Amino acid sequence: MPAIAWDALSNDMIDELFAAEMEELHLADRYEIHRVLGQGGQGTVYLAKDEHVAREVAIKCAHEQTVAGEATLLGSLTHPGIPQIYDRGVAIDGTHYLVMQYMAGQRLDHYLQHVQPNLEQRIALFKDIAGAVAHAHEQGILHRDLKPSNIIVGAQGRASIIDWGLAATGDPRAVCGSPHFAAPEQLDGQPADQRADIFALGVLLYFIISGELPYARRVTDFNEFRAVRAGLRRVPLRQVCEQAPRYLGSISQRAMAAQVGARFQRIDEMIKALNAHSFELQQFQRSTASKLLVPLLMMCLLIVAFLAGMYVGPQSAAGNFENNPANKNPEIDKNDEFVGPPSPDEINWNAIDWEHPANDADDAKDESEKKAPDPKVEEPLRMDPKALPSLDDILGEPEVFDPDDGEE
Repeated sequence: MPAIAWDALSNDMIDELFAAEMEELHLADRYEIHRVLGQGGQGTVYLAKDEHVAREVAIKCAHEQTVAGEATLLGSLTHPGIPQIYDRGVAIDGTHYLVMQYMAGQRLDHYLQHVQPNLEQRIALFKDIAGAVAHAHEQGILHRDLKPSNIIVGAQGRASIIDWGLAATGDPRAVCGSPHFAAPEQLDGQPADQRADIFALGVLLYFIISGELPYARRVTDFNEFRAVRAGLRRVPLRQVCEQAPRYLGSISQRAMAAQVGARFQRIDEMIKALNAHSFELQQFQRSTASKLLVPLLMMCLLIVAFLAGMYVGPQSAAGNFENNPANKNPEIDKNDEFVGPPSPDEINWNAIDWEHPANDADDAKDESEKKAPDPKVEEPLRMDPKALPSLDDILGEPEVFDPDDGEE
């Protein structure tokens, strides 16, 4: 029977494939099975509801040895990124099952594709994963199958690691893992320790930052990958993701070193390298931002000053005009109450001179002539008519013509 490519199947297709098995699964009345969450070499995982406490749980059905080993393993781990163990038992048909905390969310690869988090969020995701694996290492436990499909990202953007089945086997020489993520010693059947998980973390860091695998060729078959692994060319991180800082490529390459001694020896060393370079990156971003902020603030101040001048200028001119005594009408008082025109009943019609009606224009002219001259305005040069010489003074005494003066 050919192998099934589970990663290429949707949840609906998986549900149809395991519908018959779900109908045959009879657990205690406490658990109501909803659907299949996933299936692998270690067993099948279902989403169910615990009727006693009204909560969703994940139930894994597998061989007795696998269930017992994983139950003991998870029972020794207490970390927010690792599911808790609730119960274990045997179904009516003899199937062994394990009841665990249901880690709701999306697979890591789906989350990166749909949400597209920024660089800071991607690094935080990796630190969540590395922190959970480091906690397991402190208890002497290796996961040995770290890959995107075994990592769930919740609604708050926090990552959790599921499927600890390979960790429960406990055989350090077991040939296991997944293509592209398994360390060379795992593929060769050599003793594996925590540095095998560090190799997988290096591949995960590369994948989380770029969304791609570090190899030029993708090989999905496990045996084929074992055969061609040595000849697969690795692609530098910045070649597939130009925005990635150089230090991330260096850290991932060191973690993926073929020689065990060339890798980080502990996860906390890898985290320290990330934190050190992250601090440098933050300092660089802050200094760059400050350099850009100063001219931006200066430009804003200039714009504000310009707009303030446009507003205050006309207002100041208007205020100076009103406060200038020369521009005030002494006959108008701002406190005077405005009185409208009189009503017809208030007019003394008998006092109106109908033969000589008033001319508003003439009245206005007369009133303007009656106004006192402004002392600040220079009067035009005036001459007294009496001071002007008369025409007689100019011409002198006229000569009187006597007709007798011409006769002898």
